Amino acid sequence: MSDDGYWTWTCSGTSSSVSCSANKIEDGICGDSADIEHSSIPATDLCTSGTASIVSGDGVPYTWTCDGVNGGSSVSCEATKAGWVNTGLGFYIMKYEAKIQGNNTGSQTYNSAFVPESRPEGTPWVNINQTQALTECSSLGSGYHLITNTEWTSLARHITNQASNWSNGVVGSGVLSRGYSASINNASDGFTNTLPAPTSGGINDLFNTSANTVGSSGSFSLKRIHNLGNGNTIWDLAGNVYEWNSETCTQGSGTGNWYNSSWVEWSDTNLDDYERPTAGPSPLYVSTHNGGRYQGCTVTGNGLRRGGDWTDGLYSGIFSLRMINTPSNSSSYTGFRCTKS
Repeated sequence: MSDDGYWTWTCSGTSSSVSCSANKIEDGICGDSADIEHSSIPATDLCTSGTASIVSGDGVPYTWTCDGVNGGSSVSCEATKAGWVNTGLGFYIMKYEAKIQGNNTGSQTYNSAFVPESRPEGTPWVNINQTQALTECSSLGSGYHLITNTEWTSLARHITNQASNWSNGVVGSGVLSRGYSASINNASDGFTNTLPAPTSGGINDLFNTSANTVGSSGSFSLKRIHNLGNGNTIWDLAGNVYEWNSETCTQGSGTGNWYNSSWVEWSDTNLDDYERPTAGPSPLYVSTHNGGRYQGCTVTGNGLRRGGDWTDGLYSGIFSLRMINTPSNSSSYTGFRCTKS
């Protein structure tokens, strides 16, 4: 019997024999272009087995099908454009904090002609308020939006469930990384940043190594990336600059309302009814785990900002939440990140 794309065999009878053949059934199998980032539409290595359909989509994601042959089943494949990753949680996200397309200096005065882009080069787009960030993300096309609190929280909780995001390599053991956030006053890091990270995306940018400096090795607490369960990574979800979420807060207690407080730990019992179930760590982690802290809704209508900034120390972390600014407020230490569902 042959195994070279078709089957052959011989049928023997009492008076004569006959040779028979049939095409081999082959299922479609995604090729090496699947599940990675691409700087342009993928055109090669689409299928290991089967026939590839035309690649469609805008890169968030690209999609194609590897059609099985001879009755074999087909399989759907996907990849993303550079700078975007599939979280595996039902939405895609900018791998990096939003940058201004074509401009490596993110601290520009806001201009509605700017276009948000996820790329390693340049400093984060700051001096943008929540209302503007909402518009900028929506301008990217159908399904694009400023990250929601629900998306942020589900992603942060997912990150805490990955052993590689803990300093001891075991979930809940040691500390999480709080990113580019070094501080003398708010932590015991030995130095304090005064500016956002100068570079991102490379092996030499992984750790905050000294004031306003990054390097390839350093303290786990000041590591800038987090790993996702599907093998993807995300940069600066904690530290570097705060990131607007899409919601505003209503001050008060009970379901739907946000406690008004100065910085407190997520273990504060005032957060039991709504805040921690909605935005906090589950199971409970606090700032000694580098999870971040909570600063409450000072005025109804304030916007949610998450993650911390370059000098926040133990206030920074993937669960850090601050609600002290109106949607029209902008600052040099607040940026944003877009998602697509």
